[in-house]
Amino acid sequence: MLPRHDPLPPPPPRRRPPCARPRPGSGIRSSSFRGTLPMRSLPRPCSPRRRHAALISILLPALCAGRLAAVPLTYELELVASGLEQPIAIAHAGDQRLFVATQAGRILILDGGAIAPTPFLDLRDRVLTSEQEASELGLLSFAFHPDFAVNGYLFVTYTDRDGDSVVSRFHADSADRADPASERVLLRVPQPDVNHNVAHLVFGPDGYLYVSTGDGGFQREPRCTSQHGDVLLGKILRLDVDQGADQPPYHAIPASNPFAGDDGVRDEIWALGLRNPWRFSFDRLSGDLYLGDAGQNGPEEIDLEPAGGPGGRNYGWKMMEGSVCRGSSEGCDHPLPPCDDAAYAPPVFEYLHDQPDRCAVIGGFVYRGAALPQLDGVYVFGDYCGQLWAAADDGAGFGALAMAPILPGLVSFGEDAAGELYAVAGDALYRLAGADLHQPIPGRLAFADDRIEVAEGAGEARLEVERLDGVVGAVSVAYATADGDAVAGDDYLATGGVLRWEDGDATSRTIVVPIVQDPHLEATEVLRLELSQPTGGAGLGDASSAAVTIADDDLPPGPCAADADTLCLRQGRFRVEVHWQTEDGRRGLAMKENLSDEGGFFWFFRPANPEIFIKILDACKDPFNTYWIFAAGLTDLATELIVADTTSRQVKEFRKPAGVGFAPIRDFEAFPTCP
Repeated sequence: MLPRHDPLPPPPPRRRPPCARPRPGSGIRSSSFRGTLPMRSLPRPCSPRRRHAALISILLPALCAGRLAAVPLTYELELVASGLEQPIAIAHAGDQRLFVATQAGRILILDGGAIAPTPFLDLRDRVLTSEQEASELGLLSFAFHPDFAVNGYLFVTYTDRDGDSVVSRFHADSADRADPASERVLLRVPQPDVNHNVAHLVFGPDGYLYVSTGDGGFQREPRCTSQHGDVLLGKILRLDVDQGADQPPYHAIPASNPFAGDDGVRDEIWALGLRNPWRFSFDRLSGDLYLGDAGQNGPEEIDLEPAGGPGGRNYGWKMMEGSVCRGSSEGCDHPLPPCDDAAYAPPVFEYLHDQPDRCAVIGGFVYRGAALPQLDGVYVFGDYCGQLWAAADDGAGFGALAMAPILPGLVSFGEDAAGELYAVAGDALYRLAGADLHQPIPGRLAFADDRIEVAEGAGEARLEVERLDGVVGAVSVAYATADGDAVAGDDYLATGGVLRWEDGDATSRTIVVPIVQDPHLEATEVLRLELSQPTGGAGLGDASSAAVTIADDDLPPGPCAADADTLCLRQGRFRVEVHWQTEDGRRGLAMKENLSDEGGFFWFFRPANPEIFIKILDACKDPFNTYWIFAAGLTDLATELIVADTTSRQVKEFRKPAGVGFAPIRDFEAFPTCP
């Protein structure tokens, strides 16, 4: 904890730019704006669809007086590699190669546009991962020593099998392989939760290793770790990995660390008061430190520490979240300064979760490459949900402009040795590159909507396919339906063909999928359409696949009306029926027998041979507030058990293939619409 009677050294003076900071979430949606925007405007892309290598022209208007002057900027998101398994970080080792880390525990070599067949380092035997989307477990970051070509040192942070964060050094015994057995552990940081871990490693211009650590996870940070000086969570750490490198802990503390020698604060700490500083970087020219700290429900923030500072900054969490006062010292064992106290360093930029492509900031880099000279000196960063920004501080104020295209699933940026900028998103690696606007562009072909819903009674589903980003030359694309829950022949008619466009034609094309109408009660079902085999130089857009949801409209109005094959339960609220099919293709509706208002059974061939039992229990009281379904069977025929709530009009369907036993059904969240 931070000492009560031995306070921290005073922080550097709080920076209050004289030019107003942009208001988060303001602005217009535009990809080609003419004129000069006021600083508070944040133009955004005109289409929410991510496009590979999409050519975009935007204006970066003057902000205050500064670096984002009104110059046209064109760029591509050039696909460099795809099909990667959970790529999470990228770095270079001072040569032409790129290295890509996967969250599962491998570091791969990308050379000449191809992934080497043998990984540079494989730590899957010691890395803890999770199948959960957006998990923060696993191998999260790595950094090559500035003298890697001489000493072969590589530094990695990962989550070990105990769930703790580890910072380790490895030695490369050749240019293409690091030895997993050479691990030397520098830090092991206990993790109280599964997120907000030790996330990023970067060597600073001073040659020291900087380490970002999250607050340990769990919303509202009940442990106050970010403000505790004896805990490494919620901090930026600074280590000298050249001194003491031959014996544990394989590093030393720089004498210039702000709390070195302070008995109440860990010597490793460079800055504190952070929530989840997932990615940060140093400007390779100025040495300024830029940091993206992910917010909770409020602002996402960018923090800036000019080069040459003494360290010791407190960024305010959890008392402050960006510029928002949370006013909470819950879990802290010492009083915290009040909101807006000069003890807290404010962000230079922040934004809200007010758009679907804004949810968690991903820190980036100040661009120093050659492909995009208009971006020289501009800080490029983004958001996990897709938005990218170009930002700059000219000394009179810091401004940012939203860029296009968006890149959903963005997890990291990186540089190559020449300063060109790369982004990791989904299963792919992209490069920001220059674009030739005069190059003939055949376009990209994609569905206008990648999800539609139609009623079964509509008889057909209609989907539009667009030609985007260019109309040069004749192009075509094949299409075909594919089963999901919906089955061709039973629920829809299989459809396929080729769509064609002539030179200059940008009109959309329509695909019609016939929907099979039947009198049988069914749950909502889904089929897919896929575009493939584009010709004429065209490519596929992001929406090259579309889902069609077929909503059944066969449920009669009003309460259940019992008949020989319809079981009505719970005073007619629930309607139950069973379909069966033999291996030779014979089909039928099962006959029902009531046992009580809660349940009954179905038989296929004779009443004395019950096949499926079902009951529906009322669990509408706290804490459950739902109806439960229990079912069991004594058949190996293919079956469909269908339960409909006539009040909410919700339908549940449980399918079993032929030749296997009937697995018991216990659905404790079947129908949450209680009286």
